[in-house]
Formats: sequence, C-alpha cells, structure tokens
Amino acid sequence: MGNVVTVMWYQHMQTEDCHMQRWCENAKALQTLFNTTTTIISNDDRVKEFCPRARILDTGLDSMFREYEIYVKRFANAPAQLYMHRVYLHKIAVLNPNFFAGPVIFLDTDVDISIGKAERHQFLDMKKVNALFQKFLLSTCRLQATADHSALLNSGVMLVKPDEQMYKTALGILETNRFNYTHGFEFKGLPKEVIISHPLGMVSKAKGYWANTWQFVGGESDQGLLAYLSMSTGQYCQPSDWSLRVRHFWASDKP
Repeated sequence: MGNVVTVMWYQHMQTEDCHMQRWCENAKALQTLFNTTTTIISNDDRVKEFCPRARILDTGLDSMFREYEIYVKRFANAPAQLYMHRVYLHKIAVLNPNFFAGPVIFLDTDVDISIGKAERHQFLDMKKVNALFQKFLLSTCRLQATADHSALLNSGVMLVKPDEQMYKTALGILETNRFNYTHGFEFKGLPKEVIISHPLGMVSKAKGYWANTWQFVGGESDQGLLAYLSMSTGQYCQPSDWSLRVRHFWASDKP
C-alpha cells in the first residue's frame, strides 16, 4: 500500500483549483496500478469535488510555517528579489510516518503523467513505472527526485519513504528558524559543504550546486530543506531510467 499525494492550499485565486480534475484522474490511474491511497494536503474540503474518495489532510503546521516565512524575509540575509510562500513547506508532511504509513508518490498539481495520451513526451509504460517503483522500494534511498536548472531538488515529482527522524529534524529547523542564506540549514554551510550524496549527476548542473548557494528557487523553503535533509545524510537518489517522463508545467505554461 502506498500513497499518491499533492498539496492544494487555497489562497485568493478563483481559478487555482482548475487543474485538480486532471491531477485526480492521474491519481486514480496510479491507484489502480499500485493500490494506493490518494491524499491531498489542503485547508479546504472543496477539493473533494474533484477527488471524492481522497483523504484531506491539514497538517496543522501553517502557523509555524507563517512564522518561518516572516523570519526568512526579515532576518535571514534574504536577497532583494525573494519569492517565497509557506504553502510549499506543507510538502514536508510526506516525511511523517504518522501521516503516511507507506511509500509516497508526490506529484504537484501541475504535473501530468500523461496516462492515456502520447503527446510531447513518451507515453508512459506502466509496467516500467511499476518496475522502477519496486526498485526504489528495495533501495536504501529515502527520497528520489531530480534537480532542475535552479534547484538542487525539484520537489514537484518525488518518491519518498517517510522517516520520523528526518521529519523531526525538518520541524526543528523551521520551528527554531535555523537557516540563513550564508550558512544554510542548521547553519552547517553552503550546498557543497553539506552534500554527501553521490553520484551528483544532474545536481551538479543546478545553480544551487555550481554557484554553491541556497539562493535558488525554493532554496529557503521546501526544495532547499528536502535537499539538505536527504543529500546531507546520503539518503537521496536520482531516477535510474530517464526514458520515462512526465509533464511538469513551468512558469506561464502552468495550468
């Protein structure tokens, strides 16, 4: 038994749930393949309109995340141009074994696994998807994801094995504001000083690595924190087969 998970946190936009219908279709297809439970981390039950059988999870941590967001913007040597929103921090819930008893397939709401379509990317071979998922389960890796041009870890598509210690460490960092851009999480240093996961692969091409900085997209938030937690402990890995691709919409192309 596993979990297909996303975050849908309602703010002010009236159209921000327009992409949930497609996400829920993808989750249903994965549920058929892996016998998974669908969970939406959300502050509003209206998402059940699109996923009527989904479990709605409110982490109860939004106030803590708000305080951390205020700290970063005021006191963490933040760059002049900073885009951060606490919503993304709710993704750390996938580390909590009390929320998720089994492995997690995390997909942002703007990710389309293209089931039933063969468009820009290769049509997904679900037998291959299953084989790769089983390989991840048998590995010592606790978090599998890819880097992008900016972030050490793109948290939009992840495979995760929940880990209580990793989750407690994350909460401790956020609750006590142990981060700044010059000394990193727990003030242990810049990326090249803390990353021990090898081989680096795509990570070495990310701005966060080659520029040796936490000033990348989500570097102070979910993407930096999850990278730190997994890469500094040797529990991060990258996909072993790059022939499988999903569509993760970017910038103005986001639905």
